[in-house]
Amino acid sequence: MQPLPNRLNFDKNKLILRLIIGYLCLSGATMAIISLFFNPELLLADHFIHWDGEHYFYIKNYGYEGYRVAFFPLFPLVWAGLNLSVYGIIGLNIILFLSSVYFLTRRFKQLNFYEIGLYLTIPSLFFCGVAYTEAFFFACTTLIIISLQKNNLFWLCVGLFLAGLCRPAFIFFAPALVAAEIYADKISFTKAYFIDKIAKISLYAFVLILALISVFSVHYLHTGNFWAYFEASKQWGGVLMLPTFPLKTWGTGAILKLDAVALLIGLAAFIFTVYKVIKHKIINHIQLPKEVIFSLVYLGGIGLFLFFRGGTLFSINRFMLCNPFLIVVINYFIHHPFSIKAKHLIYTFILLNVYFLLFGTYTHIKTLISFILLAAYLLLFISLKYNFKPEKYKHYLAYSLIAANFSLQMYFLYLFLIKEWVG
Repeated sequence: MQPLPNRLNFDKNKLILRLIIGYLCLSGATMAIISLFFNPELLLADHFIHWDGEHYFYIKNYGYEGYRVAFFPLFPLVWAGLNLSVYGIIGLNIILFLSSVYFLTRRFKQLNFYEIGLYLTIPSLFFCGVAYTEAFFFACTTLIIISLQKNNLFWLCVGLFLAGLCRPAFIFFAPALVAAEIYADKISFTKAYFIDKIAKISLYAFVLILALISVFSVHYLHTGNFWAYFEASKQWGGVLMLPTFPLKTWGTGAILKLDAVALLIGLAAFIFTVYKVIKHKIINHIQLPKEVIFSLVYLGGIGLFLFFRGGTLFSINRFMLCNPFLIVVINYFIHHPFSIKAKHLIYTFILLNVYFLLFGTYTHIKTLISFILLAAYLLLFISLKYNFKPEKYKHYLAYSLIAANFSLQMYFLYLFLIKEWVG
């Protein structure tokens, strides 16, 4: 695909803004039509606070208690502090999410017209438009990525601290930051180099520990127990255990497939990162941008952690797909100078179906066929790296993927609004 013209940054920024506004209008119109024809009460405020939204709503109104201490405080505290209605907090979430996408994508050196649509329509991103913490986390981690790109230490620390107040996934920032500092630049065995790296890593550790202490302090003010989070986390299954097979999630059908794809992304990120490190003999820099290294390690770390949670992958799609790190990795994949041949697509299709055996695809012919179709769908995305001739076929493929992703996104949002489990 041809990148956007670079004559003027204003042209690129203007196009991104138009596409974001178009996406917002199309999403709103689609849900209005679904509500009109299928369920007139679908868009009532109560429908946007199902599942975790109910817990955040309770914390916002009454504070922390019991198992709700497992939820981190930034989102419910801001909600309570601003005293917004359900629609008000949804509006704030949408603004935070779409603004983050705008500021993130305008920083990409290479950006394609179609990519913006692909990023906006990642199916699980609908969580940024309900009463969940995902939009806050997306905004905070976008600040981290942009700060890494600009080498802005102050705003990087601000982003780390705020993200640390959003959700417990921030603990994976520590190895991601260490890897980014070590492998993004050429390693120098000099005193000045080691002092600089140790100073930065120590600062990052301080900020993350400060965020964690702040979270526990909020919990303590409400419960009188500084360590209440760990007790509550156990009730939600936050314990490391060897996985049992076949892998499962809180739901079947499309939800199982969504979580299967999320785990696949995490494991692929982990394997790719390990490959790059070993290929460059561990002590050499791996010639990737700092924000790409950070994103790969974060996705790989959290994917591996959730894999060792007893084999139940509930909510993994929220952790893996509702963040800007995936967008950074996709952008790197699309613009990295390599192409895929037909034989590579065949090998990939076979490997995907072998991977899906972990989810018990062998148990029933219908299950097997459905996962084969999912493998074919993923292959279409990978085919964006195929050298199509003429180029227009790649454009058609991108449009088809955007349409399919948008349909899935609206479908999962509909399921959420009728209180079906999505993540």
